[in-house]
Amino acid sequence: MIDLSENQLGQIRDGLVFFEPVASSYKVLIQPLPARKGLEAAEAGKFEKLAEMGFETKNNREEARETHGANVGIVVAMGPTAYKGEAFEGQDPWCEVGDVVFFKRYGGDRIELPPGSGIEYMVMNDNQINGRYDGMNIKTFEFEEPKVAEVIDG
Repeated sequence: MIDLSENQLGQIRDGLVFFEPVASSYKVLIQPLPARKGLEAAEAGKFEKLAEMGFETKNNREEARETHGANVGIVVAMGPTAYKGEAFEGQDPWCEVGDVVFFKRYGGDRIELPPGSGIEYMVMNDNQINGRYDGMNIKTFEFEEPKVAEVIDG
């Protein structure tokens, strides 16, 4: 057994930011896409001006609940035996690193890497991924520059 002090454990935890997570075996590591905040129908009625201007009023708790149930994400790592073996014989892998995929709403295991960072990942079996968005890979996706918000006098 390894006996580590609190200080040593803290240094290891803090050092995790310098390492990239790697999926093992037939596992796939996915970063779920966060839920988009939006006005609930009741809120949109109450705050018509805000809704017209694109303001969002979902609170953090509602956003976290919806994000936890997210079923779309980006593949960030694949284990060395993902999409290999008898079940996948003669088939190409269903996805690759960078693909935007969809999966069962509450499938896989959720982990935060590095611990305390607030960055959530999901680890799931290769056969738990139901599909991918064809042509949607972050390696080839053309990102738009963020737009500067305009100040509206009202």
